[in-house]
This record gives sequence, C-alpha cells and structure tokens, in this order.
Amino acid sequence: APGIHHEDEIFQSLEQAHRLVFGYGFVPWEFEHGIRSWLLPGAVAAMMRVGLLFGDGPGAYLTAVQATLSALGAAAATCIFLWVHRRFGLLPALLGAVFPVFAPELLYFSPRALTEVVAGHLLVIGLYLILPDDAVVSRRRIVIAGFLLGLCVAIRIQLGPAILVVGLYAIWRWPLSRTLALVAGGVVAAVLSGLTDWWTWGTPFLSAWQNFRYNI
Repeated sequence: APGIHHEDEIFQSLEQAHRLVFGYGFVPWEFEHGIRSWLLPGAVAAMMRVGLLFGDGPGAYLTAVQATLSALGAAAATCIFLWVHRRFGLLPALLGAVFPVFAPELLYFSPRALTEVVAGHLLVIGLYLILPDDAVVSRRRIVIAGFLLGLCVAIRIQLGPAILVVGLYAIWRWPLSRTLALVAGGVVAAVLSGLTDWWTWGTPFLSAWQNFRYNI
C-alpha cells in the first residue's frame, strides 16, 4: 500500500538514502549527532539507484525499495515454510506458512524501510540457517547465519539480547568449531558496521555508542 506509516520511515531511512542518491534532503538531529548507522540508508540508496534504471521519479525508486524489502519479508516467510517442512512434513509446513504469509501486520510492514522490520526479517532468516542444529553441516551456512545475525544488531541494536541468547545456545549445544564459525560471521558484520561508522562519522561504532548514550 502506498503511503508512510511513521516519520522514521521517511527521516531515518528514505530521506537519508535520497540525500545519498540526489545530494539534497532534510537532515534530522539523529544524523547531526551520529546516532544512526548509515547501513540501512546506504542499502536503501542502492535500491533507489537500481530503481532509477527503470524510470524517473519516486514512482520508480520507491517501488524498487518496496519490492526489495517485500522480497526480504517473503524470504523470511519462505524460511518458516522450509523450517516446518524439514521437521514435520508438507501439510504442517503449508499450515505454518499461512500465518506469516497472510498476517495483516506482516503484509503491511514488509515493504516499510524501518530498522525493526528489516532486522526482524534478517533474524528469522539467520535462525533458519542454523536451527535445528542437528541438520546444519555446512560451515559456510553457519558463517552466513552469523553475519545476518550480526547485521540484526548493527541495524537494530535493541535486538542484541536476542542474538546473545543465540550465542549462548551455540556455546551450550555446539562443538567449538561450529560456534567459532558463527562468531566469525558476526565479527564480519561488526567490522562492516564499524567501518561504515568510521567512513561516515569518523569514529568506529559511534552510532551504537551514541544511540546507547542518548537513550540512557
């Protein structure tokens, strides 16, 4: 559905991506004091660039953003289907997938450029890649999962406790080699977040520290 749900969707992501692509736009106070990471606005800017290949104006680049974010939401719903199918079979998987596919709030929010929406989808995809742990044999898959879970925290720091639970579970249940593979993926995401802040704000991890400091 066209329209904007919350001001943050404009000023914390879409407008900042617009500034990257077009060189002008509003600067909210969070982007004056380095409270927000440029990870999500930077990704949205890339989506806008792709949209402009197919036309001019908001109708082209906003559609590209909404389509890409909707695809991410669809990927999370697909992971739920595959997750249930792996454990219980086709019919339970179809029934299980009905809820995320047709839930009104998920249909409504999937195309929204909000940090909690994007991080939530990444969390589901990351969990699917590593659970149930008895079916995971690929180290590459575990590293990718760690990277996605690390991105969750980088984009939405409030999901940190959830990722901590995943890490504690891995330490408790997994061999050391698997746990280190998960940590390695998370470290790559952390490095990407730190380098992004260093490049945009001049200090690694400034947005995480400023976010915590201002909220406290």
